[in-house]
Amino acid sequence: MNFHADVDMPVVQRRIIELLTGRPDRHAWLFEIPYSIGVGLGMLIFFNRVFRKRLNDEPNPLEVEMFMYQENVNHYVITEEYAKAREREAGPDA
Repeated sequence: MNFHADVDMPVVQRRIIELLTGRPDRHAWLFEIPYSIGVGLGMLIFFNRVFRKRLNDEPNPLEVEMFMYQENVNHYVITEEYAKAREREAGPDA
């Protein structure tokens, strides 16, 4: 959606209509409706969901990121606990 706002998509769509037809048009319905439908379908496919049903067994990008985050947290906790255990074994003199 940032791309949509950054490039000012309505202006771009009106310009495309003007280039194709040779006359300006305030409403670029020819591009606005398919663009909106395409964005919605693209989101459904990208996140692998249709009405709470999965399209296939592959994880979606959000699930992969959540898994990687949890793995990083686990690694951090293990590393910190190991370092604390080594400090306790070494004693206060080390």
